[in-house]
Amino acid sequence: MHRRRLFATLSAPLALDRPEEKTVNATIALLDITKAHGFGIRLGLASGDLVTDVIGNSARQSFKV
Repeated sequence: MHRRRLFATLSAPLALDRPEEKTVNATIALLDITKAHGFGIRLGLASGDLVTDVIGNSARQSFKV
């Protein structure tokens, strides 16, 4: 079985109000969407500090976690 992995961050690079609540709401929405399309996913949630950075120059930038 081929498994695909996705790593997503909320509140990076810009801070959000109530990030924990928004993360839970996004997780519930992902579960509902995948269930409606007939497949399941496994999700994990974590909170805490995260190191991020923008790499590149003004012409081409990349955001890294």
